[in-house]
Amino acid sequence: MKSVLFTLIATSLMMGGCSATANKATPVAAAPEKVSWNKDDILDMNVPSSNPGADSFVFHSEGDQLMRLPLTTLDRIVDELGLRRVDFIKMDIEGAEFPALQGACEILAQHAPVLIVEFDENHAARFGYTLAQLLALLREHNYQFYHLQRARLLPLTDFENVKSENLICYPSSY
Repeated sequence: MKSVLFTLIATSLMMGGCSATANKATPVAAAPEKVSWNKDDILDMNVPSSNPGADSFVFHSEGDQLMRLPLTTLDRIVDELGLRRVDFIKMDIEGAEFPALQGACEILAQHAPVLIVEFDENHAARFGYTLAQLLALLREHNYQFYHLQRARLLPLTDFENVKSENLICYPSSY
């Protein structure tokens, strides 16, 4: 599966004029020390001392340390970095995909990058949105939806039973 995903990502990048090798594609830009969101703000993250992999904005346990994280939009990050192109975005941020995409509307409109966006019904519910809202936002920017099935990229048309899925989103102009 990893090789299929890499092939998909590498193909997307190469079609956009980037080069790709066996394990990486270039150019790649990393975001500054901020968390992607739909506005500039501060978010408190709970960091459990017993399990550093269980950091959460939603769940809090007694004894958690509190980390204050600056928030900004992907649109602002792209502007601050002076990026002329955005060809690909991969999001797996445990339910925060919708607010992050709300903060990327300029990118979606101007650059129309290929997206791989995780959707999980339980994570989304914690952030107060549904799959229908996520799809509506992306449809406003003329995205079409696909998924991998048995190492094949197939159109995703039946959304009724989607509970957890990596949505592969191509702009209709692609």
